[in-house]
Amino acid sequence: MTTTGKVLLIGGGVLVLLAVICVVAFAAWFVHTAKDLNKEADAKAAEGRSYGKTTDLRGCLDEGLRRAKTMRAIDITAMVANETFVERCLENSRAVDGFCKGVPSFWSPKDNEWANGQCEEVNMSPMGTGCTVVFKAQIKYCYEHK
Repeated sequence: MTTTGKVLLIGGGVLVLLAVICVVAFAAWFVHTAKDLNKEADAKAAEGRSYGKTTDLRGCLDEGLRRAKTMRAIDITAMVANETFVERCLENSRAVDGFCKGVPSFWSPKDNEWANGQCEEVNMSPMGTGCTVVFKAQIKYCYEHK
């Protein structure tokens, strides 16, 4: 075997080893994060149900947006937990006339565009905050309660 062949073979082996290490590290991170996510989501679900009993649909959105202001798009755990809070809050709160007016269908290709536009209307960055998950919860609620 030539020197070039040996270098390519060794280099390929190193790349495969690095890929395996990355996959194992990602799997370990994911398992750890999933446990945290479930714990956080369960706590926020209970909190959302409780809060919903004291407010109306708009109050749930307002509280979800207040919490979303400090979140960043990469904070998946916090964003999922906040979306869970808002979903459970909406399910347990008082109705508001016109709450679902203009809200796109859950399966609409324009739901992301609508959520981003809603964030901009309340002066929150769609990418710099957790705003969009609040409006995604509204989309889901309106779809389920038509």
